[in-house]
Amino acid sequence: MKKIILLSLFAFILILAGSKSVLAAGPILSVTPDTLKNSVGTPFSVSVQVNSESDKICAVRGTINFKGLDCQNIVISNAVVVGKMPTCESPSFLIGIPKCSTSVQNLFTVNVKGNEIGMANLSFASVRIMGAGNAVSAIWDGGAYSIGPIATIASAITKQITTEGATQVPQVNQTTSVATAQQVGQGDAIPTGVAAAGLVNSGVSRWFDWILGIVILLILYYIYHLIARRKKNKS
Repeated sequence: MKKIILLSLFAFILILAGSKSVLAAGPILSVTPDTLKNSVGTPFSVSVQVNSESDKICAVRGTINFKGLDCQNIVISNAVVVGKMPTCESPSFLIGIPKCSTSVQNLFTVNVKGNEIGMANLSFASVRIMGAGNAVSAIWDGGAYSIGPIATIASAITKQITTEGATQVPQVNQTTSVATAQQVGQGDAIPTGVAAAGLVNSGVSRWFDWILGIVILLILYYIYHLIARRKKNKS
């Protein structure tokens, strides 16, 4: 009795494994990319395609499901024929493939953006992958996307604005300096503000240099006179 039960269980496992391998080898509706990290509110694109796995595929039917994603628009591939156009408001589709296909065929592109922090998914329902007059598969593989906060993007924008501002400041100063120099060279009155302060400070600096030089000369003369006087006293 035990042998019969074990043989039956073993046969069931083989049948189950065989059926899974057959399903896994059949045509499949999938997306690219199937994983992605992005920020809330930042758009990205997902391509929907069918891989025939050597079977002849003539049409694909199904409905797109969005979880944590806002659909922006859906763009159909030029290489297919539309039986039912998918839209963001009504994402059901029926897509025909001219002359059928035995390879990977792009069907359409879905443009989306994450609407909340966490895991977002693009999946399908009621999928039918059809050959010449009959359904050959209902297998699909959707996408799982990690949606993070927008703080990193805001930080990058702030950094860019700061860098641009820092780059512009020297240009403004240079223009002001050139304009001031032209005015002074033409005999105009010294302007107020930064340029005037710069000219006045330049004059004060020159007078200070002269006074400092005279003081140093006087100190040197005093030291020389003191040394000469000590030598005279010793002699």
